Amino acid sequence: LQTIKNHLVEDMFASEGFRSDLFYDVQTRQNIVDVVKKNGKLKVNDATMTRCDLLNTNGVIHVINKVLLPDHHIED
Repeated sequence: LQTIKNHLVEDMFASEGFRSDLFYDVQTRQNIVDVVKKNGKLKVNDATMTRCDLLNTNGVIHVINKVLLPDHHIED
């Protein structure tokens, strides 16, 4: 359950709202994850978004290529 909560956020975030080369701390229901936009690609911790801004009836879905484990952040 903790791993699932680590993939859910309360607010809606569109990919275009993230500026390049800035790190963002985003609160999930379980943890804080790091988001950064580099070379036009968004990374969440060490996962890369493969599809962004998929609208759903209860929010926005962003697909990533890895499972986000609790307490795992981007290496500087």
